[in-house]
Amino acid sequence: MKKAKVEGHKIQLIPNMKRKKPYIYRIPEALKGKVDEQIGELLDAGLIEESDSDIAHPVACVYKKDGSVRLCVDYRTLNAVTKPDDFPMENAVDLMYDIGKANIITTLDLLKGYWAIPMEEHSKDYTSFKTHRAQYRFNVLPLGLKNAAATFQRVMNNSLKEFSEFARAYIDDIAIYSADIGTHLKHQDCVFRKLDELGFTVNTKKCSFVKNQIKYLGHIIGSGRHLPDPDKVKVIREL
Repeated sequence: MKKAKVEGHKIQLIPNMKRKKPYIYRIPEALKGKVDEQIGELLDAGLIEESDSDIAHPVACVYKKDGSVRLCVDYRTLNAVTKPDDFPMENAVDLMYDIGKANIITTLDLLKGYWAIPMEEHSKDYTSFKTHRAQYRFNVLPLGLKNAAATFQRVMNNSLKEFSEFARAYIDDIAIYSADIGTHLKHQDCVFRKLDELGFTVNTKKCSFVKNQIKYLGHIIGSGRHLPDPDKVKVIREL
């Protein structure tokens, strides 16, 4: 998997705050093979590398709906001493209002978007984690880090700033919106070229192309309409 040609994620610690060595969880015997397999894939893809940092974090195995296992690094002790990044998120209400006025909308999903963001070299050791076999660190932005969302929002804002009249993002939810189909196809081409230039990969299986209305941030918007997502409403009613 290629890394995007964008600014790397930097971890800054709060001055005079001392890092604690976290307790390392034991990985169940039955899951060690799955952990080894995933670590091998991450190493082969260049997403992680071996680390000799003095402090490393534990991993937990979380079952996904399909029965497979996801490795999650517990960064709580690191997050507790990380200086917050106050970069502003897009206002979700304003964003839905602007996009919802359009007649034609496309939404894009970036393939493992966080992993496309490189880690700043001096921050890599902070991401170190231990398994039953060895210690590793991330070369790319891992899930679970404080400020990860702020970094991703900044990257998306900078990536799409020349197209801000027709392309916006709420973290990794990108929307392209236009008045008519002809204009929309031109807008799509601009955004796709930019994402390709920067090295992002679009996950077409999770995209929605050229729609009059779309699901976005828990709402149905488009063609001047703005309604709550019925699926979300159903969940609330059934509580």
